[in-house]
Amino acid sequence: MSDNIYKALVAAAKAAPGIIDRLFPGSDIAVKAIDARIEKIKQMNLPIDEETALILKAPRDVKWLKNQLEIAQKIAEIAKPGTDFSNPKVDDDFVDRFMEEAKHVSDEGVQTMWAGVLAGEFEKPNSTPPSIIRILVEMRKEFAEVFENICKMSSLIFVDDGKEFPKKEKIRVIFLVWNLEFLKRQNISIYTLDELETLGLIKVNNPYGYGMRDWKYNVSHLIYGKKVFTIKNTNLKALHTGNVKFTEAGECLARYAKDEPIDGYIEYLKENWDGVTFEEEVTARAKFDDDGEIVGLIRI
Repeated sequence: MSDNIYKALVAAAKAAPGIIDRLFPGSDIAVKAIDARIEKIKQMNLPIDEETALILKAPRDVKWLKNQLEIAQKIAEIAKPGTDFSNPKVDDDFVDRFMEEAKHVSDEGVQTMWAGVLAGEFEKPNSTPPSIIRILVEMRKEFAEVFENICKMSSLIFVDDGKEFPKKEKIRVIFLVWNLEFLKRQNISIYTLDELETLGLIKVNNPYGYGMRDWKYNVSHLIYGKKVFTIKNTNLKALHTGNVKFTEAGECLARYAKDEPIDGYIEYLKENWDGVTFEEEVTARAKFDDDGEIVGLIRI
């Protein structure tokens, strides 16, 4: 087991110089020595109860370190090239608490969420909502999967004010209207939405939902995946944007969720977005920034 941990340590160190020193202060102690602890414990001639307790703790400690190193590897993969992992603006207490809690996370999908958050904090210090560690600690695998599916069912609206294209405003649209068969396939239920709202990732407003009053734009575009759709309504006085919205923490995690479109979602949205019609725009596509976030549209 120690060979696997050592290889993970070396891989993370090579991928992102400085990351090991920052995430594991004092890691100059040889990681390979962990598996030798049991033998050393036996040589200490301790009372049998103490020896047994220490031996039983050794595999757990190895597992914890393995989890932390797997997250460190993912941080190295996710972070932008040139990210400064020694940046003094990133709070040491935040990093220490983050890594202490991260040792309990072994699911790969949830590890990716953790890694994305810390990578983002190193890229933009002090940008992470204070509640995010608590949310991640309480995030069970099933809720992480549902949250990711909700992210896949969110789309963005950009408006064209006649002067600049692609955008002047960006609005997120999330409709989870009770087409039960469709939502069931995404493992979305009243129970899972309640849990995600309790965690602090989303807000749910049924039956009225959320919207934009005094909607004044004649031309607006919906982006889903890489496709662009033109909203055909030109006389809207208000725009309904769905019955779910992300909190600040939810927006933070959504940046690192997989963004593969869900088959059938556009048809589902057309059926449930009252008063709004839209068609695919073949002369434009989504525009992404260097971080992979959608920032508008490009004419093609």
